[in-house]
Amino acid sequence: MAAPMQVNLSEEQQEQLGALQEKFTAQRKQLVQIHNNMIVFDKEKKRHLLTIDELEKLPEEVKTYKAVGKMFIMEPFSDIKTGIKTTCETLDNKVAQSKQAKEAAEAAIEETQKQMRELIKAGTGPDPEKGD
Repeated sequence: MAAPMQVNLSEEQQEQLGALQEKFTAQRKQLVQIHNNMIVFDKEKKRHLLTIDELEKLPEEVKTYKAVGKMFIMEPFSDIKTGIKTTCETLDNKVAQSKQAKEAAEAAIEETQKQMRELIKAGTGPDPEKGD
């Protein structure tokens, strides 16, 4: 079993480490939020695709209604399908944007972790992972 490492950080380094830890925590929260948004967008898209599949089975002349608040308004069948398809495209765009944001957040987290390791390494001397 390895002996505990002794870390001797100056007061300034301790403040820097505290700031990096806060930054890391905020970045992790942002990453979790992005991930949760992606899940919501994906579920919503699947629900809309199922609705489109069901609408495809219906004849074009069927009366369709759109929910507006607590009431329903008759709307042409083609407009309903077009609206749902447009919503699916919007959700695809949101998922793509979320993927880019997730990659950027992951890169920022990696950079913050690297900075924290370097700061701790400066206070410990030799790199403990290399066994020096």
